[in-house]
Amino acid sequence: MPGTLLRAAPALCLALACAGCGTFRYAAPPAQPPEFALDAEGLRLARALAEYGDALLSENESGWDDPATAEWWDRAAASDPGRPRLYLRAAAVHFQRGETDKARAILERGRDANPRHAETRLALALACEAANALDRAAAECRAAIRLKPEAPTPYIRLAGIHFRRNEYRAACRVLEAGLKRVENKTMLTAACVSHGARLASAGQTDRAVRCFDVALRHDPSLKPDFHVFYADLYREKGDTQRARRYLRKAVRLRPPQPEAFLRLADYYSTENLAKALALLRRAQDLIPADPRVHFAVAFMLTADERFEAAVTNFRRAEELIAGTDGAMRMNDRFYLYYGAALERSGRINEAAQVFEDGLARFPDCHEILNYLAYMWADAGLELEKSMAHVIRALKLEPDNGAYVDTLGWVHYRLKEYPDALREITRASQLIKDDPTIIEHLGDVYAALGQTARAIAEWRRSLALDSSNANVAAKLREQNVDVESIPRGAKTSP
Repeated sequence: MPGTLLRAAPALCLALACAGCGTFRYAAPPAQPPEFALDAEGLRLARALAEYGDALLSENESGWDDPATAEWWDRAAASDPGRPRLYLRAAAVHFQRGETDKARAILERGRDANPRHAETRLALALACEAANALDRAAAECRAAIRLKPEAPTPYIRLAGIHFRRNEYRAACRVLEAGLKRVENKTMLTAACVSHGARLASAGQTDRAVRCFDVALRHDPSLKPDFHVFYADLYREKGDTQRARRYLRKAVRLRPPQPEAFLRLADYYSTENLAKALALLRRAQDLIPADPRVHFAVAFMLTADERFEAAVTNFRRAEELIAGTDGAMRMNDRFYLYYGAALERSGRINEAAQVFEDGLARFPDCHEILNYLAYMWADAGLELEKSMAHVIRALKLEPDNGAYVDTLGWVHYRLKEYPDALREITRASQLIKDDPTIIEHLGDVYAALGQTARAIAEWRRSLALDSSNANVAAKLREQNVDVESIPRGAKTSP
């Protein structure tokens, strides 16, 4: 086209000018054509590339589960048996198809062609393990470790084989060796924890602890959590001595772990309440912002009948929980024990408010329903509400003797004495030899005019609980010599 010629003209003129005024010369063709033929290595590479391309196309179009895809990858691997990318992918396709023997055969050829390739050794170990050839699998893992000692996966696979064969000490030694050599220890630490957790769930506590200890030696930051975990494992096993030992270690670690103090204090509280409180006071100094510690102190003080001090700690816990913006919440136990401490401190109205707050959040907490109903009934307050609450509690726990007694006591306060007698008699059958229930039974008989029976029940109550001054006063009013009543005796009704 003219336009093309005109555009090319300047370049052509420049070329001629540079060539001088002579005739335009051009290079003569070579006497022999250039040699484009490939040698054997080039042919193999070209064939491998072609097969590789066909395998990729087949996998993309038909998926790895298509037999044609597996065939293409087999041909690609066979065309260049020393190239790991080809035979590893071919083996992977056969693995995905469930053809373990074919995968293993391909990997064995790859290993023979490339014996110093660690990934090949590891893949072959996996194939051998899938075929239950565990000795061969272990040997390939060890070879992979020798070739690439800084890689974590061969150690994990070899340890897994030892665990599978119940060779627990050998497995731990392999993991320990890996943790000493591998720079990034995350995978190996996770493997220790995973195997330990599996052993723990199988009830093999000592072996689980040995496995966890391997991780702890190389990651000390895990110690506080794991010492508490160890204690829980041994507690479930019934070995309280070891459980306590790990908890004592845990409370010495920093940063302090609230769970360690709480669990150890729970152990101490069964035998030495003062020791439990002293430990929790230490926790309050070390972890002043943790509401669980203040709640535990409040609970222990309630058990020690130091109710005013308990209320102070309940309030502090409540303040701290409120400051977490909902991240922590009070459970029904909190409301139950907080309200009980207030009631025992003589703060009936405050206790009622705490109980009602608890019921607003936990309407089916039968313990709070019963406690509030009994507290009101005992004080002669809110008797209709008391009746409604205790009926709800009994729907949830129909054979609870304490709740049945509360129902009878509400009837008594309402002057419904026959109903009170029926319910409190039933309560005394559900809970044998309870001094409070027996006292109530005496009160009902007195209200019904059956003084002799009332005196008999009061005597029984005082025999069971000689510290009850109210019962002693009732007996003295009936001219009974309370000093003559045997203390601690279970007398017949």
